[in-house]
Amino acid sequence: MVREDLTAFPLVEALQSWAIIVGVLAGISLVLALLAALISTGGAGFNRAVGAILDAFVDVLKTSPGRVWALAMLTFKESARRKALLVFVIFGVLFMFAGWFLTSSDMRPDLQITVYVSFVLTTIGYLIVPLALLLACWGIPEDIRRRSMHTVVTKPVRRSEIVLGRVIGLTGILTLVLLIMGGVGYVWIVRQIPASQQAELVSRVPIYGMINFYNAQNEPVDKGVNVGDVWTYRSYVQGASKAHALFTFEGVTPGVLVDPDGAGGDAEPVLQLESNFEAFRTYKGDMTRGVLVQYTYVNPANPNIRVTDPNPFPIEEFQKNIHNVPQELTAYDVETGQAKTYNLLEDLVAKTATVELPDQYDLTKSSTHSLTNGLQIEVSCLDQGQYLGIAQPDLFIRTPDSPFAVSYFKAIFGLWLMVGLIVTIGVTASCFVKGPVATFLTFALLVVGYFGVEFMQGLLTDYVQGDDGYGGGPIENVVRIFQHMNPTTDFQPSIGVTIMEYIDKAFLGFLWVVSHVIPNLTDYDLAKYPAHGFDIDWSRALLPAVATTFGFLIPCMIIGHLGLRFRELEAK
Repeated sequence: MVREDLTAFPLVEALQSWAIIVGVLAGISLVLALLAALISTGGAGFNRAVGAILDAFVDVLKTSPGRVWALAMLTFKESARRKALLVFVIFGVLFMFAGWFLTSSDMRPDLQITVYVSFVLTTIGYLIVPLALLLACWGIPEDIRRRSMHTVVTKPVRRSEIVLGRVIGLTGILTLVLLIMGGVGYVWIVRQIPASQQAELVSRVPIYGMINFYNAQNEPVDKGVNVGDVWTYRSYVQGASKAHALFTFEGVTPGVLVDPDGAGGDAEPVLQLESNFEAFRTYKGDMTRGVLVQYTYVNPANPNIRVTDPNPFPIEEFQKNIHNVPQELTAYDVETGQAKTYNLLEDLVAKTATVELPDQYDLTKSSTHSLTNGLQIEVSCLDQGQYLGIAQPDLFIRTPDSPFAVSYFKAIFGLWLMVGLIVTIGVTASCFVKGPVATFLTFALLVVGYFGVEFMQGLLTDYVQGDDGYGGGPIENVVRIFQHMNPTTDFQPSIGVTIMEYIDKAFLGFLWVVSHVIPNLTDYDLAKYPAHGFDIDWSRALLPAVATTFGFLIPCMIIGHLGLRFRELEAK
C-alpha cells in the first residue's frame, strides 16, 4: 500500500520560493564579497571585484555550445577510461544469485512482485549514487593536480563551459550506466514472475477523492472515532450507525470504466473501486469473515439521488479489495418500496456540480468545490460494535491499468534526476575545494537531504509562521533565560519587545532560506510506486523531482563558474 500526500505539487508557489531564496542568497553573497574586497584592498580592490563579477556574467552569456559539447565528450571518454563501467560487474553478481534468496513459494504474487521491484530499484540506486558522487567530486580537482586543467584553460575555453561540459559529460556516462542497469533489471523482473502471475505486473492508475467524516448523528467531524491506536493515519467509522466517510470524486467519465474480466471480453464495462480499509473489532464477532462495508452512491448536484449498493462486502485486510459497480443500479424507495433503476453515468455522475464541504481542520468553515463529472460515495460499516478505519488513499477509482514498464521506467527517470542533482552539486563543490572535501560535503548534503530536511524545513516554517506553540526565536529565548521566564508567560508590550520580535523573525527567515539550500531527496524515492503496482503521477510525484533538480542546476552552474574562475589552477 502506497501512503502519499495526495496534493498536487504547487509549481507557482515553488517558483516564487525559489526566486526568493536565490535572490536573498545571491544578494547576501554579493554584498559580503564586495565588502571583503573593499576592506582588504580599498577602492581599487572593490573596483576589481565588480569588474571580475561583470566579466564572469559576460562569460556565461558568451558560452559556446560547440565547446561545451567538445568538453562533454572529453569528460565522457575520461570517465569511461576510469573504469566507471566496472559497476556492471557488481550489478551482474548481485542479479546472478538474487533469485535464490528472494523467491518464496509461500508469498502472495503481489508481495513477491513488491520484493523483486524494490530489490532492483534499490540496488540500482545504491550502485549509481556512489559512482556519481566519486566521478563528480574528483574530476576537476584531479585535473588541477595533474595540471591538465591549465592546458584546457589556456585554450579559448571559458570557465563556464568547463563546468557545464563537465556536468553534461558525467550525466551522459551515468545515463548510459543507468539505462543498461534499468533495462537488465526490467528483464530480470519479468523473467522472475511466472506466466500465471504476469497479470499482477501492472501499473494501476488511481483517481483519488476528497474525504470528509460524519459521526453517528450524521454531523460533520474533523476525524472519526479515536479507538486508541497510536498511529493516527486512519480515522475510524462506527459500525451500524449513520457514521460514514464521504469521498468526493471527479473525472468519472466512460473512459475510466474497465472490463470486469480483464481480458477484453464482451462484458459490460464497470466502475472499479479498490479499497484498503482496516477493521477494529471491539469483540471478536464472526471471525470467518471480515467486517462488512457498504457503499452509497450520491449525485453531488442533487443529493436526493442516492443509491445504496445492494452488495455489501467483507473487507480483507492487508490486501486489495476490489468492488465492481455496474452501470445499471437498482434502488428501492423507502416509503413506497418501489424499485427504480439508475444509470451510473447519467443519473449519479453530475456533469457539473458545486458542492460545499466542511473544512477538515475548522468545522465552522466550509469550502466550495466545483466538480466536473463528479460522484460522491459514502462508506459505512454495517457490523454492530465494530469500527472501520479509513484514510484518504484507502479508496480510489481504478481506471484502465498502464503497462508495468511505464511506472518502472518513470522510477528510473527519477533516479536519473537524482543522478543529475548529485553530479551538479559534486561538480560545483569540486570547483572550490579538493576531492575528499568535495566528496564529504556532497555526501553530507545527501544524508541530511534524505533523513532530516523535511523535519528541519517544517520546524522553521512553523517558527516563521508563528505556529511553533510556545517560545520564539533565539533572542527571545535568551531574554527568557536571563529573566527566568517560562515559555507560557507573555511579554508586556513595549518597543524593546517589538524590536526583539522583528530581529527573531529576520533571523528565522534567514535560517528558513538556508534550510532550502539542502535538496529534499525524498522527492526521488519513487520505487514504492512500481513496487506496489501503481503508476507514478506527474503532478504529485515526478514534478517535485524535476523541479528540485532544475532548481539547483542554474544556481550551481553560476556558483561553480565563479569558483573555478577565482581559483588558483596552478596549485596542487
